[in-house]
This record gives sequence, C-alpha cells and structure tokens, in this order.
Amino acid sequence: MDLRETVRIAWQELMANKLRSFLTLLGIIVGVGAVIGLLAVGNGAVAMLSGQFQAVGTNMVFIQWNWQEEDEVWKNLGEKDLVAIEKRADLVTNVTPYDQGYGPVRAGRETLFVNISGVGEDFPQVQGLKLARGRFFNAFEARTGKKVCVLGWDLHQKLFGKSDGIGKSIRVGAEKFTVLGVMEKKDERSLVQTGITDNMRLYLPIRTLKRGAAQKGYPLIMANPVEVRLTKAAVGQLKWI
Repeated sequence: MDLRETVRIAWQELMANKLRSFLTLLGIIVGVGAVIGLLAVGNGAVAMLSGQFQAVGTNMVFIQWNWQEEDEVWKNLGEKDLVAIEKRADLVTNVTPYDQGYGPVRAGRETLFVNISGVGEDFPQVQGLKLARGRFFNAFEARTGKKVCVLGWDLHQKLFGKSDGIGKSIRVGAEKFTVLGVMEKKDERSLVQTGITDNMRLYLPIRTLKRGAAQKGYPLIMANPVEVRLTKAAVGQLKWI
C-alpha cells in the first residue's frame, strides 16, 4: 500500500467518525497545551524564587551570640567582637552590625511610624542594595553616629511626594536628621519575608540608633564571604574569633 492510499483511507476514517476524531484531536491539543503551560509556570516559579533569594542575599553570613553553647542567656555582640571580625576574619568582607527599632518619622505635616534599621556603612554591599538617588552614609558618619539617614523608596514618596528630599531634614522622634539618599524600590512580592529591604524602612547609622539605648552592643553582625565557595570555611573561621 503506497502513501497516497494510506492517506486516503485515513481521511475516510476521519470523515466517517467526525465527533470521535474531533475529540481525539482536542485531547491531543489540550494535553500538549497543558504540558507547555506547566513548563512555563515551572520556569516562571524558578525565576521568581531565584529573584527572591537574590533579593534577600544568597552570599551572606549572619553572626550572633551562640547562647545554646554558653549560658543559655541571649547577649548582644560587643564592639570588641565587631573589631575582631573586621581585623581577623579574612574570609569575610563588608562587615556591618545590625539592629532595628520602631518609631515616628516626620517631614512637614506628615508623620509616619516606621521600622528603623541601624546599620554600618557597608550594609548596601552586604545586602546587594542600590540607591535610586543620593548616597549612603560613609564610614566616618557611621562610626561617629552622625544624624544622617537614608529612606526607603515608599517612605520618601510618602514624606516628600514628588519633591526631592535629598539634603532636607526629617524628624525621627525629637531628633532632626539630614536625608542623604533614597533606596531603589524593591519588589516586595516575596515568599521570604525578612523586611530587611522594606520600601518603608528608614536607615540610620547604628551608633546613632544605639545612642542612649539601655541595651548596648549588636544583636546581629552581617558579612559577605570573600567567595561564595568559601562560605562554609568563613563560618568555621568566625566560630574561633
């Protein structure tokens, strides 16, 4: 039987059973479409999760008091711990202390209650954050506790609207602070809710935040391993400092 005869017989069978043929073709089309759709959704989910973990930071090391191996009492890390890490831990870079609070922020007639992050000058590098405008506070400003701040994107919009807040003053509680920069807007549709890159967050030098606080020291220190493949080695080194 040649090819033409095969095609003719097949066509006759299709015409004789139109409904069954249509349903068969429809099943094939739906099946192929479903597979393509699942692949697209799967690839999209992978891309979304990858973006979320990159936003949080996939190459960070978190350092805090190991209370489980000590006296089971939580303690803050001290200034000597921060200095020791900066000087002796050569497998990490961009070391920054971290603490947070909550309080009123005012510009003009607008008053908002926001999360406040006290950080060091290397915080944007540690977190992989970028500024939309202006700059982050420098090492001198961070270490001397200057009254300067950086605003999250949405916080800047709510306080200043369409005007530029760089160089202007806001009040954090009763204190007046100069706005140095505005963080780039972050995608907050994240399954990993850390709040670290919150668009409504206010960033201050940590020594400014801690000034007058009853509890001294730092609950957390962050850093980047010098290379991702050396993360485990960096953690091991930090345990012995």
